[in-house]
Amino acid sequence: MNYTAITHEIEVRVRPTYERRQSAPNASFYTWSYEVQITNHSKAVVQLMNRYWKVVDAAGGLKEVRGAGVIGQHPIINPGETFVYSSFT
Repeated sequence: MNYTAITHEIEVRVRPTYERRQSAPNASFYTWSYEVQITNHSKAVVQLMNRYWKVVDAAGGLKEVRGAGVIGQHPIINPGETFVYSSFT
């Protein structure tokens, strides 16, 4: 399943994947990887400076993630281009 949001002609699509081999359900430990695609549908060059994620777990617990850039980068995304990265939690 993909999750998609578009703000100011910037599309962010996230595809989470449950990582069964890195998880330990008996110990309530679950690992997820995710791929993020950021597509610039505008006519302007944009740069990703900060990130903010709201992560809600199965029990309704909320975790907020804030930080500079993504994976140590501040990517510049030209009109019509897509920046893709993967990470995990």
